Amino acid sequence: MEFEYHHPDADVTFSWDGWMQVVIRTGLSVPWGAYRDRFDIREPDLRIENFFNDGAYDPSVHFVPRTQQVFETMCNDFFRSGQTGAGLRDYTQYPWTSRSWGWSMGAMEFRYTGGLHIEMSPVEQNSWKPVIELAVSGRTLTRLTTKWLMGRCAGWELAVFEALGVTGAAKDFDRARTDWVQQHRPPYGKECIVGNWQEWIYEAMRSGWLTGRVNEWTDLGGYERHVGSHPWHAQRTDGDGKRWNFTWNGAPYAYVYSPDLGKPLSERDYLWVLRPQTQSGDQDGDVFEWLEQQVDEWVNNRRTPKS
Repeated sequence: MEFEYHHPDADVTFSWDGWMQVVIRTGLSVPWGAYRDRFDIREPDLRIENFFNDGAYDPSVHFVPRTQQVFETMCNDFFRSGQTGAGLRDYTQYPWTSRSWGWSMGAMEFRYTGGLHIEMSPVEQNSWKPVIELAVSGRTLTRLTTKWLMGRCAGWELAVFEALGVTGAAKDFDRARTDWVQQHRPPYGKECIVGNWQEWIYEAMRSGWLTGRVNEWTDLGGYERHVGSHPWHAQRTDGDGKRWNFTWNGAPYAYVYSPDLGKPLSERDYLWVLRPQTQSGDQDGDVFEWLEQQVDEWVNNRRTPKS
């Protein structure tokens, strides 16, 4: 069975065959590149043979019921920049675990097994402590997704670096890491930055647990959003009553279009903001707050173009 839903305000049609991705088809008013051609609904950490996938060869997992109502809700959540599939996974039955490959080079392990907190342990220590309370982060079980858990732990990770003295980690991690290593660790070999950092962060996590400093890190940071997997959208109505959609999916440009025009704006106009991440870098708040401000300014200053 295939489900289809045309979003009335977006000139976008979503279709889904019940599998792991929802396909996006754009209408005539939408500029090329404004949307990716699909979004993923699978659980990133689960691979269970013949689970909820009709016995097909791919062991990927999702928990989205195959009904039109749930499908439309999921598409609307996507269009509103929300978390798709929220509240559908039972984490007591299917716990989430993850290791922090990347910034901390595997020094941390996270898990959520249901309940009120996300827990963390230094790698291979099996010494779990609650570090993030869902309610403090504005989350309930009905608003919880695995992608949010991943992003929230990433935000906590960056904030812990800051608490440990790695100034600017949340803004520009690579530069902050390099500056910190050069100031605090003796160099060695060609890989002195990476090697020194890995050695130190493993030591810092173990020390944080042994000394109890981990208690100072509770609920640090926020949700670290990766726009490639969680795109940004906004919608406004101008003084003439025209609806305008603004999108950014991690491409070099953010886009603007109106489903009421029946065709895209000129390329000069629909390529709305160049490199949002760079342009917002010196502003207070994050890039998504900055984009919302740009939307309001654009709509307030807009004059209807002549056809």
